[in-house]
Amino acid sequence: SVPEITVAEAKDREDCLFLDSREPEEFAVSHIAGARPVGYERFDAAGVADVDRGTCLIVYCSIGARSERVAEKLRAAGFRDVSNLY
Repeated sequence: SVPEITVAEAKDREDCLFLDSREPEEFAVSHIAGARPVGYERFDAAGVADVDRGTCLIVYCSIGARSERVAEKLRAAGFRDVSNLY
């Protein structure tokens, strides 16, 4: 239900904010440079209230299921440019 973006496409999108929907323990081990941790189990769109609703957001996790659900919640919260990293 959320548009997917490939790694190759995402690499060229310097205007996007990467959101890591994995848990804090996973983020601590490794993450995309500059990514913002938002978690999954306790995700709350209020955690990105400082982000403009028109900002390009690319959500990722390990497989894609958690990031898709978080991306759906972001879209429901009014974010217009949200993609799931494939």
